[in-house]
Amino acid sequence: MVRKLLRRVTGVEALGTWTRQQLTGVRTSVAAAEKHGKSTGKKLKELRATVAVERRNAAEAQAAIVAQRKEIAALSARLTQVERLADANERLAKLLFQPDPQDIASTATHVRAAVMRSMLRFDPGAHVVIDDVLPEAVYARLLAAIPPVEFFSGGGDGTKLDYRVFSSALAPTASRVIWETFESEIVREVLMPSLLDLFAPALADHFSGLFGPDFAAEAGRLPTRANGRIMLRRPGFTQAAHLDPRRSLITGILYLAKSPEGEECGTQLYRVDRPVAAPSMTTYYLTGDQVSDQAAMRVAFRPNRVLAFVNSVAHGVEFPKTATLRERLAYQFYIKPRDGALANFLRKLPAERQEPWSEMLATHGDR
Repeated sequence: MVRKLLRRVTGVEALGTWTRQQLTGVRTSVAAAEKHGKSTGKKLKELRATVAVERRNAAEAQAAIVAQRKEIAALSARLTQVERLADANERLAKLLFQPDPQDIASTATHVRAAVMRSMLRFDPGAHVVIDDVLPEAVYARLLAAIPPVEFFSGGGDGTKLDYRVFSSALAPTASRVIWETFESEIVREVLMPSLLDLFAPALADHFSGLFGPDFAAEAGRLPTRANGRIMLRRPGFTQAAHLDPRRSLITGILYLAKSPEGEECGTQLYRVDRPVAAPSMTTYYLTGDQVSDQAAMRVAFRPNRVLAFVNSVAHGVEFPKTATLRERLAYQFYIKPRDGALANFLRKLPAERQEPWSEMLATHGDR
């Protein structure tokens, strides 16, 4: 019996030893697994970091490729424009001339006479139509020197494009010389003072409405300037009744028609039900209760004609898609006070008169 008991004890001890061995093995396996798991997790973390870096590098490379493509496209467009400029310079080279003081003086005399023989009209608002404003040869030279369409800028559907005289944009040399000479020597030195004299009575009323009767006379003595743009309009272009930017005193439009065709594509003048001044510094479009639905008159689009009006005259353009004329060209210029002088003058006005000019006053600051 003792022997049986001893055998049982021995068996239990052996079982315990075996169990302990198994537990030790499990612990060893678990420890190894944990060590392997930590190693794998570290490797996964390192791998994820590497992938993130590669993704950032790929994104940066993609962005660099996009930027390079844009740069190449811009350079290509610039090259195309330079090639067009060279071609235009070659085609227009024959127009180049050295401005002759005698020719300029003769043109100035012609322009003054044209303004003087024209009648200032007050219906539907103060305006004048001046025919044969330039000598025929000068007008023909201006037409010939209009830059090709690729040197005009604009957006939308292509019905409204502009070329600004004295801009920094590329333009054929002949176009730049001829149009800048015209604007500086004829528009600024001759047309501007002649029109200011002609419109003096209407401007007195305009100044009184803008600044008040007590300041109208001083406003009339402000120094002025003029600058303009060539406007190219195509069928489908429409501009509703509007006033030009508030600081403009007189708007002038030289029609650049090449033939009598398209007279119906001139400028519409509207009858305003009550005096209206542009309330902001930008173009102001009148509402239906401010202006008649029907234009009071249409000034025909004719060669070598100037339409000028005080900036209280509502005007617009309709260039129907069905028009036989395919391009409407005109040179528009604004006569306006010099900015610094105007800003200093505005600060003398009562607060309620300054308010509509707040944007300009903020731009120019105290002087």
